[in-house]
Amino acid sequence: MAYGIADILKKQNNEIILDKLSKAVNVSDKKRGKLNEVFESSFDIKECFTKKFIMQKLDYIHQNPCTGKWNLADCPENYVQFCRILL
Repeated sequence: MAYGIADILKKQNNEIILDKLSKAVNVSDKKRGKLNEVFESSFDIKECFTKKFIMQKLDYIHQNPCTGKWNLADCPENYVQFCRILL
């Protein structure tokens, strides 16, 4: 999926997003030839038992592309539009 997203961005000549994804690759991965970091890695599996916990995780999923090092959109709604453009 990550390769597909990167390919679509390349076809669209979207250098701004490709640059952000390229800068997110850590040094050791760059040495192995990785070009883009599309997804944030996480190894902590959490079981969702309560509605509050599920809502917290959904909020994180929606807000994550709009904050921190990614900043792919100014709000989740615009990120959804961004994804539709890619597809």
